[in-house]
Amino acid sequence: MQVFVDAHGDVRLADRDSFTVFAVHAPTDHEVENVGDALRAVAVGEIEDGHAWIFATAITRLAHETGAGDDWRVGFDAMVEYAGVKGWLREDGAIRAHIEFY
Repeated sequence: MQVFVDAHGDVRLADRDSFTVFAVHAPTDHEVENVGDALRAVAVGEIEDGHAWIFATAITRLAHETGAGDDWRVGFDAMVEYAGVKGWLREDGAIRAHIEFY
């Protein structure tokens, strides 16, 4: 699953059914601060210490907008549980994601 930030700052969810990869993708000419601005503008996440923290509720919202159903939720809940075991989950439910520039 990837959260894409495009050159215009628009944010979208891609590969929503891929629960073993979680990252934010942004154009190479973006600074980390630009990525954070785009994520905050649409209430998807924020940047902290060079990592993106993506709100689980926002991922659920974006996935449902693309037609995700109950079977998706089972996979997503397992991904969130795994993130918690690894220390990639904040108390507010945000999931840590690294930022990849393309």
